[in-house]
Amino acid sequence: MSGRRMKFKGLSGRALRRIAKTVIGQEDTIRVFRGVGHKGAEEMRPSEGLLGLGIYFYKHPYDARSYASPGGGILYGRVSIDRANVYGDVVVVGDPQDVEIEGLIPSEFTNSLQDINDYLGEDFTRNKYLA
Repeated sequence: MSGRRMKFKGLSGRALRRIAKTVIGQEDTIRVFRGVGHKGAEEMRPSEGLLGLGIYFYKHPYDARSYASPGGGILYGRVSIDRANVYGDVVVVGDPQDVEIEGLIPSEFTNSLQDINDYLGEDFTRNKYLA
């Protein structure tokens, strides 16, 4: 097979990303998003909410944008499945140290889902596979 390219005919981009995540070891993590103010990650501390004490995140960036304020934006990162309590689209984490922050979408890029998609280079359109 040397010199030949492997072809993954019939596999969707989503399937290939899932395979890549498994290979690089991210399959045991959850991608999370949290709207923040200008202090960003410094504002992450447990608070008492409807689902108990913890730091609240969302699985979808568009849900987190409601909590983003000028000078802040949407923090995004990953948390280990065994360190998170998942309630539908809400992820509650006990300790900010358990979240690996990957970056911040500045508030000026959170006006629409298209802005968020463009900034992250991903498609977060809900139910895109059902259409």
